[in-house]
Amino acid sequence: MNIRQSIPLGIKKILRPIIVYRRHRGLLENDIFLASYPKSGNTWLKFMISTLFVDKDIGFDEAEELLPFVGNHTEKRLLPDGRRVIKTHEPYRTEYKKAIYIVRDGRDVAISYFHHHKREGTFAGNLEEFVDAFLKGNVDGLPAWHKHVMGWLDHHEDSDILVVKYEDCLMSPTAVIKKILNFMEISVEHEKIEHAVAANTKDKMREKEKISKTALGVYDEKNHFVRKGKNGEWKEVFDDRLNEIFIQEAGEALRLLGYEV
Repeated sequence: MNIRQSIPLGIKKILRPIIVYRRHRGLLENDIFLASYPKSGNTWLKFMISTLFVDKDIGFDEAEELLPFVGNHTEKRLLPDGRRVIKTHEPYRTEYKKAIYIVRDGRDVAISYFHHHKREGTFAGNLEEFVDAFLKGNVDGLPAWHKHVMGWLDHHEDSDILVVKYEDCLMSPTAVIKKILNFMEISVEHEKIEHAVAANTKDKMREKEKISKTALGVYDEKNHFVRKGKNGEWKEVFDDRLNEIFIQEAGEALRLLGYEV
């Protein structure tokens, strides 16, 4: 495994329970969480949701203030009824009383996350080596993708969780936003929804990435934070052997979510 981190992965896993506990202090009963495994479309939805409730276009730096990561949350209330919306990549926790959980085909997630780590300089190996780490839960201290998904879905029936597929958002972002607003029990004019979608297309997100001052670090023209956002990229990138390895480990989660196996 060739993941290079400022803190060795073993130590990071030992410290993680303490770090996660600290991140989850100060939560409120009525907070709403925008949750996903990394690189599943969370940032895109974060931008569209945030844009709905402000009177201007927003960039990465403003979005982080309006809809922050858990652990960076403040008293800032995004929703008009005074509730906060907080982003998280953490596994399911009982503190997450109401959450929107975004899912994406895990093979596309792995490819996008691989390029993310290449961009950050935190992985030196090839895609096959990364997928091995990804499936073993040896990336960023998070559980394996399929365990993260199954953990959230196990609580889908007995918790207030809306599951949203990234692929549905690609096909009809307006419909997905309306579904999310209905789940939040908030009414927003159709024109504002259309504006939020139009203001956060892939090209618009790329431009925002380019001028971000603090949220994304140094801009990299060759390896964008906002990548292709493509559905089914794994069919072009995975060979049969890599796909078989992925299905062997994560096939149950793929089938449960309705993805091709």
